[in-house]
Amino acid sequence: MKKEYWINVKHVDNRLVIFINGATVWDSGIIHDDPEMDQFINITETLLEHKDHTAELIFEGFNDSYVPDEASAGLNPWHFHYRVFTRTIDEAGNTVSEEDMLAPYNEKHMSNPNIRAIDNCYQIIHKDGTCTVVSNSLTQNFLSRVKTTAAPWSVSSPTNLLNPWSVSPPTIISPGSVSPPTRGKDFLICVPPLGRCLHRPILVNNSMTLFVR
Repeated sequence: MKKEYWINVKHVDNRLVIFINGATVWDSGIIHDDPEMDQFINITETLLEHKDHTAELIFEGFNDSYVPDEASAGLNPWHFHYRVFTRTIDEAGNTVSEEDMLAPYNEKHMSNPNIRAIDNCYQIIHKDGTCTVVSNSLTQNFLSRVKTTAAPWSVSSPTNLLNPWSVSPPTIISPGSVSPPTRGKDFLICVPPLGRCLHRPILVNNSMTLFVR
């Protein structure tokens, strides 16, 4: 009996790149319209190349758009669906069993275009003849965009956080007195009717782009 390690990719929208220990093992290229896939990637050799050390398996998923000018683009969908599993093979080359190494990942969301949508990292060790995931770090970004004018701006104390519905126009809350906002500064902004507090807006010319998580 021997064991092989595989990745099965079911959906990519818009681009998925897979790395092991910094080396690219698969790149989907740009894919739109979320087609069904059944791509199998054998990672056995790469995973076992330095089996005495912890291996790092990374999935980076990107959301792009049809529109080259990001300012004119709306929200864009992204979808990534993959499975990492162990396949046991007998002496005749037949598959005896398959077992998931980690919970299958299947996430579909809307977000601003031209961003890294997912950054999933898995730490894998080789022990007692098998590879095992010992830790993971999963990051995904799905945001909505709200724009408002840059002036007039009002700066006040954090007490406005207690009643964001009464703040109009948007109130910028910062430790100091900043008017108008300065690029790169940390602010909390309460925007009615969202009633949410937003961190670190991006100042672009005379407008603010607020990213709502």
